[in-house]
Amino acid sequence: RADMYETHLRAVRQLVHVYEYNFQAWEEQVWNDVELDLDLVAAELNGDLWSLDLLNTWERLTGQRFRGDRYEVVLTATPAGTGITSLGYHRSLLSTDMDRERMLGLIVNEVGTHLLVDLFRDMSNRDLVEGEHDWMTYAAFAGLTAYYTRQILPEFETEIENDVEIFVGIYRQLADEEPRAGARRLMQRALAEHRDGRW
Repeated sequence: RADMYETHLRAVRQLVHVYEYNFQAWEEQVWNDVELDLDLVAAELNGDLWSLDLLNTWERLTGQRFRGDRYEVVLTATPAGTGITSLGYHRSLLSTDMDRERMLGLIVNEVGTHLLVDLFRDMSNRDLVEGEHDWMTYAAFAGLTAYYTRQILPEFETEIENDVEIFVGIYRQLADEEPRAGARRLMQRALAEHRDGRW
């Protein structure tokens, strides 16, 4: 363990040195252009998000309440893969190295993921007590988030497992059967009926 600690500590120190050595040049030569690009993307996304009235829309669709009055997205010019990274309940990190439609879809989906996380926790705890805690609980949660995201942005595509897409279809059918059902009712029914073999 001590060897591993020393190896990682050495790497961190080298990285700190690189940042310290290059920061002033980066700030003088690069930051102004990066800041302008980030400001432009932020203005475009804010316009899109403002028109969606995102928190109110999610609450209205799901019957769930968001724990707070705002959700923040921190933009970075650094490539960060294909997704969005949670920085806590009220905030996420998103790279601007993808097209605006993709960024908008990820934000809408992430807000829903955070809004529905308490429901997921409740269902997971219930399933754990009943001895049914498995991948299906998460697939049902991710499917529910994708289902509602597509209510807001119909063209939204996810990079998710087949089980999640199966649950998206289940939610569509359940919502047709019970149009006034909120997120909690849909998830309860979807899990119970999936485990009973209906789907």
